[in-house]
Amino acid sequence: MSRVAILNPPGSRNYIRDYFCSKLSKSRYKSPPIVMLMLSGILAEEHEVMILDAIVEAIAPEPCVKRLQAWRPDVVVTLVGAASWDEDRAFLKQLKHGLDTTVIAIGDVLLEDTEARMREAPEIDAALFNFVTPAILTLISGRSGQPIPNTCYRFGSHGEIINGGLRKSPIDFRVPRPRHEWFPLARYRFPFMVGHPLTAMLTDYGCPFTCSFCVIPTLGFGLRPLEDLKDELRALHELKVREIFFLDQTFGVRQDRTLALCKMLEEFSPRFHWSCFSRADVLNAELLSAMARAGCHTIIFGVESGSDETLAHYHKKMNLKRIRETLAACRAAGIRVAATFMLGLPGETERQARATIRLALELPLDYVAFNVAIPRAGTELRAQSIASGLIDADVKTMDQSGIQGAMSTREMSAAKVLQLRREAIRRFYLRPAYLLRRLLTLRSWWDLRAQVVDGVGVLMDGLRWK
Repeated sequence: MSRVAILNPPGSRNYIRDYFCSKLSKSRYKSPPIVMLMLSGILAEEHEVMILDAIVEAIAPEPCVKRLQAWRPDVVVTLVGAASWDEDRAFLKQLKHGLDTTVIAIGDVLLEDTEARMREAPEIDAALFNFVTPAILTLISGRSGQPIPNTCYRFGSHGEIINGGLRKSPIDFRVPRPRHEWFPLARYRFPFMVGHPLTAMLTDYGCPFTCSFCVIPTLGFGLRPLEDLKDELRALHELKVREIFFLDQTFGVRQDRTLALCKMLEEFSPRFHWSCFSRADVLNAELLSAMARAGCHTIIFGVESGSDETLAHYHKKMNLKRIRETLAACRAAGIRVAATFMLGLPGETERQARATIRLALELPLDYVAFNVAIPRAGTELRAQSIASGLIDADVKTMDQSGIQGAMSTREMSAAKVLQLRREAIRRFYLRPAYLLRRLLTLRSWWDLRAQVVDGVGVLMDGLRWK
């Protein structure tokens, strides 16, 4: 048995490094990292585990190293991200200098050119490509000269790098119950939460859809058994967790299974409040009604663009008509709607970007997030952006909030993209009718507090860009 620390490393900004999607928080929210939660269940089966989320606990690098030194882990499993890569490397150097430990890293920045990334970051001993398989256990028990699937690691006295490659998830997979009780649940918060404390859950892994700007389709798609989910929900109920953020990339893909899960959620009293990500072409009136009865209060949709042509080009396989219908059905079911939009996709003109902004103002939305297009590692968008000369192949620091910059398109400069994003945020959130509607739909003290804190944070975000 080894002593294993699962770490979300410190940072000078509110970094989110989770599920191969790193970014800066657009407000001051901090949600529980699902990667850490899932790994806690897997690792606890064979090892002594410590959880340290230095972002949510606001721990600076030096005190973080000291806490790890005091616990003396044999292995540190750490999150890293493209948005925080330079800081992550600097911290891991500091950690390795002060502690003789094996460092295993997981994050979006390591999904592409992994061996090159590890050569430039000698402080990383191994990389993990999948957080719902026992690959991490095999890696800790002993690296060998034979490639271990879903890992990349140094081996032998000369540090030869052996890459086992990313293997897509099987359709069914099991993970030992994540140890939510080891996390500082009282510190986590999310813009849409109406209850407290908050945690996150995963009912499936990966995504069956093929949007070319997203890395998640490369992971495959798998489902957890419903009985495992019920065990986890029972444990959360005993912990008095009242808010769950389901971090499935597309909640509700299998309708019969989703209806069974909703019925399961209804059995708990007091009931859970929860939110999730989904797609407009997955949900229907029956599902939305069941989700509302089960405690769902907010659904986040990736609308992305106000152009059917753009949606088709990037394999979204969605049209604006279906989006409008589903969002109206959400409102009829009493479920709040959040939507994400993307500005600055290659080929997008200012006219098309403004059509996206107009769509956001027209739709019945409670929240929006305006992101800039990011050529994420391992995506078709990245390959196309490099081939067309929009970015250099060695660009690794990326952040969809735009705070750390944006990608130019053939028609718009990066500065123009950021200007449009700032304009979109102000136009959406400062409408008097919108502000009044938000006040009239508050459900609890936590809802009021979240709206005030996050509203200020979002507006501050909208006023800064580089």
